[in-house]
Amino acid sequence: MVDDPNYLDAGTRIDQKAEIQAWLTYAKTNRLTARCNRPIRAYSSATLNYDPSNDIGGQRMPDIDLGNLNLSINATPGFVLGSAGAWIDGTSIRPPNVLRSTLSWVGAPNTMVGGVVYMNIRYSTIYLSDARRFPVGHQYWSEGRGFERNTFIGGVMVDNRYGEVRCCVGAGSYINENVWLGGSCSNGSDSVAETAAAVMGTYSCVGTGGSPGSNNNRVYGRSYEGCDSTTHPNITECIPVWYEGCGGYDHYRDCRVEGWQGPILHVRGEVNGDANAIYGIHIDFDASVIGDIGAGNGKAICRQVAGAYGNRVTGPEHSCEREWHSGPLRDLLYSGGGTDAARTVAPFIMREGTSATDLRETTLSNRYQTNIYGVQINNGIIGTYIDTSRCKDFEFIADTLPGNDGRWTFAGYDANLILLSATHTDAYAIERNIKFGGATFTALYGGCYSTSGDGAGRVRVTVSDDCKWLFFGVGSGTAPAVLNGFGFKAYLAFEDAAGVTALSGPLIRDTLFGGLEGQRTATANPATAGTHGFWSPGQIAWDNTPTSGQPMAWLSNAGVALGVPFATSTAFAVKGQVVISDTGTKAYYVKTPGTTSGSGTGPNGTSTTTDYTDGTVVFRYIGAKAAFTALANVP
Repeated sequence: MVDDPNYLDAGTRIDQKAEIQAWLTYAKTNRLTARCNRPIRAYSSATLNYDPSNDIGGQRMPDIDLGNLNLSINATPGFVLGSAGAWIDGTSIRPPNVLRSTLSWVGAPNTMVGGVVYMNIRYSTIYLSDARRFPVGHQYWSEGRGFERNTFIGGVMVDNRYGEVRCCVGAGSYINENVWLGGSCSNGSDSVAETAAAVMGTYSCVGTGGSPGSNNNRVYGRSYEGCDSTTHPNITECIPVWYEGCGGYDHYRDCRVEGWQGPILHVRGEVNGDANAIYGIHIDFDASVIGDIGAGNGKAICRQVAGAYGNRVTGPEHSCEREWHSGPLRDLLYSGGGTDAARTVAPFIMREGTSATDLRETTLSNRYQTNIYGVQINNGIIGTYIDTSRCKDFEFIADTLPGNDGRWTFAGYDANLILLSATHTDAYAIERNIKFGGATFTALYGGCYSTSGDGAGRVRVTVSDDCKWLFFGVGSGTAPAVLNGFGFKAYLAFEDAAGVTALSGPLIRDTLFGGLEGQRTATANPATAGTHGFWSPGQIAWDNTPTSGQPMAWLSNAGVALGVPFATSTAFAVKGQVVISDTGTKAYYVKTPGTTSGSGTGPNGTSTTTDYTDGTVVFRYIGAKAAFTALANVP
């Protein structure tokens, strides 16, 4: 093998394929380190293979040091390191630098088309080389064995359709727990041979018979430089990271993205009818994000389709995430003045039973009740609307009373608050507009979806670009729900036309019924027939139908709460429920649920530390029943 300065000149270069392959085969046969001690330029008209692997347990492989070898190769793949069904174990690898002598983007990424192909390597350190003008620059290939726990350092990938590809082929394949440090991936080519295509930086996929495993990998400090549609008119999209039917819990930290078209992260779960749940992919990029979002992508920085959910992109320049919490909801409901007329304050709404109609007030009896631990939901839903036009990925939590956890409900709406009721059967048999992670959801009513059992803990939700508003509520389940509060974290998924993340401003719709958030209104004295709410002295309920000669408002001037009246032989089954006893003057809460006795007027003591038992129910005193005085009349 000789140094050929004309290795790029098709007219004068020397084809050294036979010499190079013979040298590699000799090193393998004699278990010698394949090393190129001085810079060599050489041309090969065919694929080169080097396979030092074996199956001798615990025996270290020879090192591979070909960093000084610069190859021009007129074949795809270029240089194949390893073989199917065997491992390269615990070694140090410096592959050659490879350049395809004639640019070619022909070949699917789940076939072997890399400039350098790494097969079944584990526990090794690999110093990535330059790989240019191939369908795939560096290709990490698991076939029949695992590809795991390697450290990759550096690397330059230029003018490839796919900068690097991770691919699992055949049973028993997986690519797990590898680390990539640094490196640069520049996609796109100025060559006239460039075909109309979408190009990617890091692409993970499944080959024939492969498993969807590509998990717990880490990438640090990678630079993704794409191309713009003006200088590269044949490029339809340029996407830094793409997962196709495989992957989970991979993390990218401190990455740089420039000149990209389309989302930073595209994740697709279902491929060729195989349902794979792809989740937990997280890309964190630094402030050096330059470029425009291509048309037709819904301006989604994180695009998730067909079974993908819970993947996200964050970055400090883009105000990567926002949190919102309702705060304690014990004071949410109050009496609107009518009999059992429970009312709610903005931005929260009520729904009755299986109705999707949003209400500020319900007069149906026993739907909601006062409870010291939160709002008690006997048959209905309490919820709010979240603006999803700027964020598409959320994580929800709810604070409920144990044993009275209720069921979570979600529904997607368009920009005009029209319910998106179209359904689609995918991996989760759920609405096409909403993807869930962390709980099982079933169709409920009118396009809404609810947890199939009580309680959900923490749930990841991803919505489609069609979904501009997401309703999130908690309702009664097998037992009444007692909701003290709920909240969510919104992750970055959207940029405006100027490339600025629009995460500022409210994420909660607080003008659904008009009025001010937290303002209480009523049609009459709340205590006349009302049974709802905690009231503090000085709190006001404004007349929502002001009429000349009638009070403009009612002022709470005594007591603490309104609740249902005590009754004999009655089950009080929910802990914390507020009950009015002693001829309707005192408020108690249920400490121990049970059934009251068949006679008597109920508890009447005023000690807040004493248990008052009636039948099997144990009560505790709260304070006097709330009382009100009318303010001045409307002129």
